[in-house]
Amino acid sequence: MSEIPYWVRRGEAYEESFLKTPGIIAQEDALYRAVIVRPWRNALDAGCGFGRVSRLLANWRPGVSVDGFDPSARMCEAARDLGLGTVWETDIASFDPGGERWDLVVAAEVLMHVPPDEVVEAARSLLRLSRGWLVTADWSIDREVERDPHNWLHDYFDVFERCGVHVVDRVDAPPFQCVWVTTARIG
Repeated sequence: MSEIPYWVRRGEAYEESFLKTPGIIAQEDALYRAVIVRPWRNALDAGCGFGRVSRLLANWRPGVSVDGFDPSARMCEAARDLGLGTVWETDIASFDPGGERWDLVVAAEVLMHVPPDEVVEAARSLLRLSRGWLVTADWSIDREVERDPHNWLHDYFDVFERCGVHVVDRVDAPPFQCVWVTTARIG
């Protein structure tokens, strides 16, 4: 029997264990400040989990289409129950929407779970999905945080620079996260 990947196992209990902690409230506030000022008519929630960020995006801009993907079947089922858009069961590396692109791609607490030797390619994959903006919310390298072995602290200025884009905005989400905003124009 093959080992079940961490994120599939984690998805089994994630929604039930999720709490509105001060850190999550700060993250949601920072995401709001990052996305509300940007022009977008549709969005992709990368690593959507049970649809927490998808629901926020739909509430912040009523009438927009919000799609998502996640590697956990259970999380995809919960996200689909929101009725907001299409939800795919897949990971960043495998996701192929057949050339579809979104005005806004949001990845909340996604890249921090990608190992350092894979994070630039994962960021490039997310950038290819956007025709406008990529917004990520992750732990920042300049924050002191106790972390599990499946969490990494990346230098996002460097990651996005290596992707050929620049960070155009950084919104702090104390105590340990930052929201990074990049344009999707690679080059």
